Amino acid sequence: MNVTAQTIATPHAVAIQPHSAAIERVNLTFFLAARDAARDNVQYAVTAFGVPPTLGQWLATASVDEVMALAKLPVCAFAVRVPPRALERACGQHPGRAGIKDGDCAAVVGLHTVLKAVEGERYEHA
Repeated sequence: MNVTAQTIATPHAVAIQPHSAAIERVNLTFFLAARDAARDNVQYAVTAFGVPPTLGQWLATASVDEVMALAKLPVCAFAVRVPPRALERACGQHPGRAGIKDGDCAAVVGLHTVLKAVEGERYEHA
């Protein structure tokens, strides 16, 4: 195995690169989906994707190239917004247990209800 001084000095450099590429892919997917939603209904994009209203307005008119430039942020723009307790109930503390049983998770049901209400407004104003 050929090991250089640079490899020894930065042992994690190889591991960092795939993560930054993955972050860029996640950001691009997130922002493009939020853009599509904002083009239909900015308020829905704000609620469903958690983007600030100013960003929602911008996304509604952003080009693909502008979104691609935004996706190059060095951190993941997507953040899990479901309360941790709700996720624990949904996923359980044991790997392999997934799915939400009826009535198990009021926070997830509440979020779903809010999103459906905001989405319904789109059709009422169309």
